[in-house]
Amino acid sequence: MNTQGIYLIVTPDFPPHTINELYHSPNSLPIDQDTVYTEMELPIGHYDAISLWWYNTETESNLADVLALPLDPSNSLEPLGFDITEEDPVYEIELSCQLEPCRSRCCHRGNYQF
Repeated sequence: MNTQGIYLIVTPDFPPHTINELYHSPNSLPIDQDTVYTEMELPIGHYDAISLWWYNTETESNLADVLALPLDPSNSLEPLGFDITEEDPVYEIELSCQLEPCRSRCCHRGNYQF
């Protein structure tokens, strides 16, 4: 298996340029379960995207393997953003992805352009 981990990622600005710009779950989400519930504390503000990222030991870039990136059909299919405010401090979303690549010896190859 080539999987180093699967992480919940939130970015204030999309696309991110470095991993330091991201908020991410401190530990990998389990890949041996079909459903996982997790939460993350974020400061109040706007976030351009939320996603699941697959850290694959075979991939050259640690920002390359996207498992789930919800898109906003009302905003030219840009990533789905959200706001955390004092009045509404909780944002909930269900992210779906195919975990078979993470459980096998494969990786994404090619160029990604945002």
